[in-house]
Amino acid sequence: METTRKTPLYLMVGFTFGHLLISAAPLAAQGDCKPILDASRKVFNTPTHMYVIGKTGALTVTAEMIYAAGAVYMKIEGKWSPAGATKDMEQLSQKKPQNSNATCRYLKDELVNGEMAAVYSLNDKGLVDSQIWISRAKGLPLRQEDDIDLGVGKGKSHNSTRYEYGNIKPPM
Repeated sequence: METTRKTPLYLMVGFTFGHLLISAAPLAAQGDCKPILDASRKVFNTPTHMYVIGKTGALTVTAEMIYAAGAVYMKIEGKWSPAGATKDMEQLSQKKPQNSNATCRYLKDELVNGEMAAVYSLNDKGLVDSQIWISRAKGLPLRQEDDIDLGVGKGKSHNSTRYEYGNIKPPM
């Protein structure tokens, strides 16, 4: 029973984690996606604390990720666990196939927690539809909203991610 309850949790976190890598290498050839690609790459080398809220149907899942000191940590169900190295994640994102049909476009500028951000949309083959707020001053993502099609009969997932920088330390 516990496995059944945790399965949607791990699926949700997996899709969220996977989407963080979506905006990496496959977008390199697309000019409108360059700011998203640059911001995604920058996160791997910047101490970052991400807060994720994912909703699939009636299920709501919260998770946190920290990138610090070259390592990745995930907090699921209140417990922090190591989740690999930022260097490995960066290399994985660069090995992705270059045949993405993702389209990106600049939408507008908007304040996020008092910081000016450029808002971009990203759509990848109708499976992922995102809006990403990228700091004008730092070039780092500040916020991300994702709608993910989970497949025929599985519905959709909505994930909200908030990024924080500065004074980020490993939780362990």
